[in-house]
Amino acid sequence: MKQMNQLSLLALIMEHGPIPQTRLARLSRVSKPTLSARGETLIRKHLVAGTGAGMAGRCSGEKPANIEFNQDHGCLAVVEIDLIKIHITVTDLKASMVSHTQFNTEAQFGAGEPYGKTEARAG
Repeated sequence: MKQMNQLSLLALIMEHGPIPQTRLARLSRVSKPTLSARGETLIRKHLVAGTGAGMAGRCSGEKPANIEFNQDHGCLAVVEIDLIKIHITVTDLKASMVSHTQFNTEAQFGAGEPYGKTEARAG
């Protein structure tokens, strides 16, 4: 249940962020103490970040004004290999492209007809 609440909360932050904590509490229908605990866990894991008022004076105990998804916490790499090219795309966690490159494949290195030729048999 706790893990599901964190995933639901993260999905809401991704969809609506940066979002004030009061609005997030309304949208998630989670009590403020539960929201605070789940939010702190997500902040410790660097999946979300607090922004706005309260962040400059962390010692003051003020809560951040907004919470937003940390799309730079990691990246995704997609590799597509076909008979003539290899495509490599890297995105941030919100699927915004960070880089893309492609290489030609060469038949001498094994590209070509992957299954060989098939012959029809006479019945």
